[in-house]
Amino acid sequence: MDNTKILETERLILRKFTINDAEAMFNNWATDQNTTKYLNWNPHENIEETKAFINTKLSKYEDGLYSWVMVII
Repeated sequence: MDNTKILETERLILRKFTINDAEAMFNNWATDQNTTKYLNWNPHENIEETKAFINTKLSKYEDGLYSWVMVII
């Protein structure tokens, strides 16, 4: 069952992760200690950690996981 549906407004899109999100995630926030300090994982040391994180999310979609990428338009 896939529960992560696309939600879209004029200024925002919530959608599933794709492996293509890895570079932007790594460069923009996954390495930032201030951004990740309240998350249950440490800042990523390299892009391979980010790809592994995304692959984990991708594998759990079929199990009903709700997990979105936020795209600001």
